[in-house]
Amino acid sequence: MPNVDGPTDPEASEDQKQAIDVALQEAAGPDASCVFALYAGYLHEDDHGRRDGFDEPAGTWHIGRLNYVLFSGRLSEAGFAGVDQRWGSGVPFVPGRRRPFVELSDLWTADRSIVLASTADTAVTVVAGPESLAERLLSIPLLRAHVWR
Repeated sequence: MPNVDGPTDPEASEDQKQAIDVALQEAAGPDASCVFALYAGYLHEDDHGRRDGFDEPAGTWHIGRLNYVLFSGRLSEAGFAGVDQRWGSGVPFVPGRRRPFVELSDLWTADRSIVLASTADTAVTVVAGPESLAERLLSIPLLRAHVWR
């Protein structure tokens, strides 16, 4: 099983995730309709993760080379905090302890004005949206954000 000892790349801290969530909600509003994808590559495909404690609504599991669970909902449910709270990915990794391992991978607002991509096994999060959102994210030292062109 890959990453038996946990991910080796730096993961965004809870404070960084919260800062991104707050900036997104300031830009679009907490009730903005979103579509989001959870990377669920470590869940057992044969039972759609239920063995690991992950319980998703019927018809949301997409199995391919990588496993994703796809949803739509309010931005407050779709950000890092909402995913961590609902699906348990915020539980710290402890060797030998089983836990659901899902993480927010992609999020986009229904009006397509904002997109977030935090692909599994990478140490970056890409956010695109209105200039006011970019300026807000760039102004938060904790994020170490920079313009990517």
